[in-house]
Amino acid sequence: AELIGLFSGDEIRRISTEVVLPFATEWWQRRSLRQKTSASKKETGEKPIEPSQAVMDSYLEDYESFDDYLEMVIQFGYITLFASAFPLTSAISVLFVIIETYSDSFKLFFVNRRPRARRSRGIGVWFTVMYVMVIMSIITNCLIFGFSSEQLLQWLPTLFEHVEGDQQLKMGYGRYVVGIIFVVEHIVIVFALVIEFLIPPQPDWVETAIARQDYLAKQWHLKVEAEHARKAIKSD
Repeated sequence: AELIGLFSGDEIRRISTEVVLPFATEWWQRRSLRQKTSASKKETGEKPIEPSQAVMDSYLEDYESFDDYLEMVIQFGYITLFASAFPLTSAISVLFVIIETYSDSFKLFFVNRRPRARRSRGIGVWFTVMYVMVIMSIITNCLIFGFSSEQLLQWLPTLFEHVEGDQQLKMGYGRYVVGIIFVVEHIVIVFALVIEFLIPPQPDWVETAIARQDYLAKQWHLKVEAEHARKAIKSD
């Protein structure tokens, strides 16, 4: 329940602060601009002219991709770091992603200026952040499995005993629990590293296309340099 409330509250906060409030502020600025334009035209006796789209767009805020990346990374953390505590987080996140898609589209159309297109080979430092989160999620889920939930009781009930209406770990069996969690954690980490080794980060056709593009760019630069050298020799 706490994770659901925290997850849902964070989603509502993001939509409110990134879409609703900026749109309301931008709408008020547009309304004020129209009123000032109408008032000035009435004083001079001229027909009011609506501000151009370029003038209206100048009041929009610049688009920053940092906030969108941060939202996705935080959502990824909710899904991975606490998966064993609340497995339905991934299912709920699908609904939030759909809502986020429409809210981001609305933000790009009506709240922010049109972002400039920039080529990029990846997502930069965010990949490292998510990679570290995956490793940390293995540790947190193993700790939740062994110490913060009753999941270990379902798998190994012989380690527990019934005491005053509650299930408690038997005296002297704590070291076995620590050993089990340690072994499971290392097995999962090794399994993740094997998957990373077997599955390349880029498909072969993508690597071939990138290599071909780099080759063509290099050949074009050599051709341009050769043409400049030929012209320099002729001028001499």
